[in-house]
Amino acid sequence: MKTKITFLSALSALVLVTSCSKDDGLLESDLEMVSAKAKTETLDAQLKKVRKAAMRFHSFEQAKKAGYADPYPFNPSPYVPNMGFHYINVGLIDGEFDMEKPEILLYVPNEQGKLKLVGVEYAIPRSISPTPPEGFIGDDDHWHLNPNVAGGSWTLHAWVVMENPDGVFAEFNPDVPVSNPSDD
Repeated sequence: MKTKITFLSALSALVLVTSCSKDDGLLESDLEMVSAKAKTETLDAQLKKVRKAAMRFHSFEQAKKAGYADPYPFNPSPYVPNMGFHYINVGLIDGEFDMEKPEILLYVPNEQGKLKLVGVEYAIPRSISPTPPEGFIGDDDHWHLNPNVAGGSWTLHAWVVMENPDGVFAEFNPDVPVSNPSDD
């Protein structure tokens, strides 16, 4: 996906360069700006798709019906500070990155204990992909190796429901409570 979009951006820039004469005043910085804007708009479009797909699971009941479950069935999933609870759909852990089918959903309970969706996480087993997978357009999606997911997986958070001041792909979200709010 990245290759195709990068190629299209480069092709567009080439058409601009070849269709302008020296006197038209098109600068290299102008081309860089056009290319950066094309990537940003594409990433924004991708994130809108992810947000729309994620919102199908705003209700935890819908997530359970779709196959998302606590990865620790005999001991409730630990609350992870600045992340929340992780609910996994093991049927989606297939080594393929599909932005509209995240393998993991992130929830935080409100004061009444009701789970609220805050983001999604992708997981690609390292046994299938020994290097970080291609993901979203651009270079902002930094995958990290998590030994606790599916025997070791490349994972990527996408904070598409609750905004993250550290960035949409940051591993932790400082706006997600450090401790489980329903324990307070």
